[in-house]
Amino acid sequence: MKKILLILVVISFSVLQAHNTGFGLGLILGAPSGLDARIYLNKKNSLNFIAAWDLGVNRYKDKDGNLYTADMLHLSFDFDFQYYHIKVKKGAMPWYWGLGGRIVIGNDRFRIGPRVPAGLIYQFAGATVELFTELALVVDMVPGFYPGFNGGIGFRYFFGQK
Repeated sequence: MKKILLILVVISFSVLQAHNTGFGLGLILGAPSGLDARIYLNKKNSLNFIAAWDLGVNRYKDKDGNLYTADMLHLSFDFDFQYYHIKVKKGAMPWYWGLGGRIVIGNDRFRIGPRVPAGLIYQFAGATVELFTELALVVDMVPGFYPGFNGGIGFRYFFGQK
C-alpha cells in the first residue's frame, strides 16, 4: 500500500511540474488585449511578456484637458513569483505577483513606467494549457506621472511538452 501511495505521489508531482517548465504562448483579453508569453524559469519564478493593443477602452486627457480615447500598443515585461498555496483536486492553481515595466506607443505619444501585476493561474493536470487572470498596477513616469490599472483573462499553450 505504501509503495502504491508513493508511486501516485511521484506521478502527481511530475504532472504538476510539467506546467512549471517551458515556453507558453497565448492570448490575453482585457485592457489591453493581445499576445501573452510566459517562460517558466523554475517552479517559483517566470518571465512574462505582453504585446497588446488598447482598443480605445482607456480615456486620456490631452494638454488642453480634453478627454479622448486612443488606440495604443502596449509592450510589457515582468519577473513573476508563483506561490502554490491554493489547493485544488486536479491540476494546480498558483497565485503570483511580479515586478516589471511597460512601454506604451500610439497617437504620437510615448509612455514608460513600472508595472506590478498580480494574478491567478489554473494549470490543468496532464495538459499543456493554462488559464489565467491578472490585474496590474501601472504607473507611467514619462512624460508625466499617470497611475492606472491593466487587467484581463487569458490562456497559454505550452510548446514542447507531452
